[in-house]
Amino acid sequence: MIGLLKLAWANVKNAKVRSLLTIIGIFIGITAVVALISLGQGLQENINDQFAQIGADKLFIQTTQDAFGTAGGQITRPLTDRDMDVIRGVRGVDLVGGYNIRTATVDVSQQRQFNFIIGLPVDEAYDMLRESTTLALSEGRELRDGDRGRILVGHDYTRREVIQTPVELGDRITINDERFTIVGIVEPAGNPPDDRSVWMTREDMDRLVGLGDDVEAIVVQVRNEQEILRVAEDIERALLSHRGLREENKDFTVQTPQELLDSFGTILLTVQIVLIGIALISLLVGGIGIMNTMYTAVLERTKEIGVMKAIGATPRQIQSIFLIEAGILGLMGGAVGVLLGLGIAKGIEYAGQAALNTDFVNAWISWELIAGSLVFAMITGMASGYLPARAASKQNAVESLRYE
Repeated sequence: MIGLLKLAWANVKNAKVRSLLTIIGIFIGITAVVALISLGQGLQENINDQFAQIGADKLFIQTTQDAFGTAGGQITRPLTDRDMDVIRGVRGVDLVGGYNIRTATVDVSQQRQFNFIIGLPVDEAYDMLRESTTLALSEGRELRDGDRGRILVGHDYTRREVIQTPVELGDRITINDERFTIVGIVEPAGNPPDDRSVWMTREDMDRLVGLGDDVEAIVVQVRNEQEILRVAEDIERALLSHRGLREENKDFTVQTPQELLDSFGTILLTVQIVLIGIALISLLVGGIGIMNTMYTAVLERTKEIGVMKAIGATPRQIQSIFLIEAGILGLMGGAVGVLLGLGIAKGIEYAGQAALNTDFVNAWISWELIAGSLVFAMITGMASGYLPARAASKQNAVESLRYE
């Protein structure tokens, strides 16, 4: 076997230019696959960490509506404070809190922007809501009961790349023509909508935009996380009864953190599959290139094959030589692709962290990814070289020796 490996390696080295051109298709495909898997898995790990911080004892309730404000063909009604009162009466519920999200004009540093404002109730549910939305401060203090005209701002308001004159604690900015004082700066989340949001008390937000008793989302903390599925079912039944709905025309969802995580995971997996599928086209092209190269090699070495058969080489040995050559070409392309793919993934990680000022963009690197990519590339090469290798093994020794 070692002799066959040496012979196959010598044949690859003797055709350096052709071998280099052959592996291009393989390493382009492997580069794309490795980079996408690395970044996708890194994003998945960060999402898992975020949900781990939220905790397994939370339920999230929102209305289900499309772009036209309907669900199942009917106009949806917003969730309200009365819905929260119903939820509080469900057995096993510990805390209930609702928050609102709207858009508003934010004037800061002589710049007008349309950003999200988020209204939080400053009561016993405040810490739970802050935890469930992973709201953490890098500077300043939290909102307090009795605060009026006090806000927390996203991290982008402190960045010169976004705001001409970055804000500091104690500065005042204008929201919907009303002045507010900054008492806290939120840690970077890694995406512009969150990093440019403004948090205020629900009372201040009601004064700005007229909330009434509507809430965009309700968060529930259960007493015993082992009973979270039972509590979720009880809340759903209670809300259906209170809102006068049946299961088939339900206009809200009650989700556990695991269900939300599964939803994110499904979306992320779907995107990855599509992108990796596109990348696999490059691998297919690379495989066709290896097949073409091996057929050419078989044709060029017809007489050599005849000599090997004349001195006792078996068809299996002939086939093995060409399969090993194809595998080496695939492995070489895979090695280059792995290095380049990981390099691109790390480059995107550094660029993303620098641009977004967060560590949410991460490249996931593991020996399983490296080894799996190399094995996959080698198998692709050998699979592409199988037919040429089989053709070489079936050549007639006498006819091969006569070949010119």
